[in-house]
Amino acid sequence: MKIKTIIFNITLLLYITYLIFPLFAGYFNFPTWLFPIVVSVIVLVIYPRLIVKNKTFYWFLLYCLITFVFVYFGRVLKLDIGTSHFMYQLIIEYAFFLPNILVTIVLLSIDDGLMYKRLSLITLSLLLVSFIVIIPQLNYTDLRSLALSDQNMAGVMGYTLLHAYVIILPVVFLGLIGCKKAIRILFLLLFVLLLYIIFKSSITTTILISVAIIPFFSGYRNKRALYITAILVAAIGGLLYYEGGLVAVLDWAEPYFEGTAVEQKIIDIKEGLLMDRMGGTVAGREDLHKISWNGFFSNILTGGNTFGGHSCLVDRLACMGLVGFIPYIMIYLTIINQWKQKIVKHKFRYFYYLGVAAAAIILYSKGLFGQEGNLFLMILLPMVVYYLQFDDKEVVASEIKI
Repeated sequence: MKIKTIIFNITLLLYITYLIFPLFAGYFNFPTWLFPIVVSVIVLVIYPRLIVKNKTFYWFLLYCLITFVFVYFGRVLKLDIGTSHFMYQLIIEYAFFLPNILVTIVLLSIDDGLMYKRLSLITLSLLLVSFIVIIPQLNYTDLRSLALSDQNMAGVMGYTLLHAYVIILPVVFLGLIGCKKAIRILFLLLFVLLLYIIFKSSITTTILISVAIIPFFSGYRNKRALYITAILVAAIGGLLYYEGGLVAVLDWAEPYFEGTAVEQKIIDIKEGLLMDRMGGTVAGREDLHKISWNGFFSNILTGGNTFGGHSCLVDRLACMGLVGFIPYIMIYLTIINQWKQKIVKHKFRYFYYLGVAAAAIILYSKGLFGQEGNLFLMILLPMVVYYLQFDDKEVVASEIKI
């Protein structure tokens, strides 16, 4: 293995560990931007030619330029760290993107299945250990409360990280049904604990995403299986809604979330179904989205001065218009498209798309995604999918595009 590859692997694993293993981040309380910038510099130094050849890097530079100009001329922007009108806050925004983009570009250019396997298994093992470490604390409270009370507490997942876990739920299931028996134990434990952590996070969005995508795990075999799954889900959902079953399901679920933020949302949804009009926190989120849409349509090109603050996608449309939104969304779309070229077999691409769909819902419905969301979407999800594809005996080597 070349020295550059060794340095890259070590750097990537340190970055992943810093973000997903809370004990590490809890004891080394670096400034938010420092570690990502250090990682970015290392990757840039060892792989400059690869990076400057990739179009995603230039979309990122364009996004940096546009946000800089907006802030320089006094525009208040809604970014992952909240509202921003200072250059220091822009640095944090760039730090949330840059290392994930650079690492992704390098991974896309490397054809080493064993490297993917090592990185994936180490990462998944770290995730598993981080879940086991936090479980004893969950007897007293939920993860959302722990994260919001003190995100720097050693061993406690940050609030943004709690949202990101659902992105890899499909690929963990893929590993459970498709990998070798010895490694399948790791995926089984991780799948069970991942569901438990998502449930104990008491974050309504990720719980609903999990409930929505799990039925589609059976649709990977062919289009017919996918259509049957979609029809069954729609039929069951329609029956529950029109026959009052959904209220009964919410009544059943409510005691499990007593005292959490999910409980209030369940109450709001039940009242909305019974009164045929949404209120409370659910209506409040819709109102925030409307504010952002109104801000966007007030000036489609460069955005307006109002935004709701509860959608990464619509908020950027609202405060920067198409001028700022296009390079922002193109960062994600070009990365997804490049991974699509590398993930060639239908089954693996299907589960990759399910993870992308989960991330898209978070980006639309939540006002934060952060470096953790970018890590899971740009790196961890496709990295594990590609490892499982490489390890699958049914995939012919010539099919894998470099």
